[in-house]
Amino acid sequence: MTEAAPNRDEGQALANSIATALMQGRKQPDIVKELIKQGIPAQEAESFVSEVARGVDDFKQTPEYAEMRRAKGKKHLLVGSLWCIGGAVVTAATFSAASNGGTYVVAWGAILFGAIEAIAGLCMWLA
Repeated sequence: MTEAAPNRDEGQALANSIATALMQGRKQPDIVKELIKQGIPAQEAESFVSEVARGVDDFKQTPEYAEMRRAKGKKHLLVGSLWCIGGAVVTAATFSAASNGGTYVVAWGAILFGAIEAIAGLCMWLA
């Protein structure tokens, strides 16, 4: 095996890491600063991050990315709905059990979290 293979593999690993950071919303200047701290010359870091960012932008225009986002949105919608319904069930069950003057639990945290998660998932799914 040649010596170029490890460098190419390292470069691909770095590109994947940068692409992941960009997809998670990190800003290019922050990534460049981090690369400079790791010893990569500033101009090379800026060029490399810009090239990866173009690739990420191109990927975001593909049908595969749209389908990936829709699937992620459906998952968030389902999880949020389950939390919201679970909170409502706990609230209803404890309220029913306390109908003779006892105390009951309002699971507002689960209901609120679930509603927010479901709405975010719906927006993601429809976008």
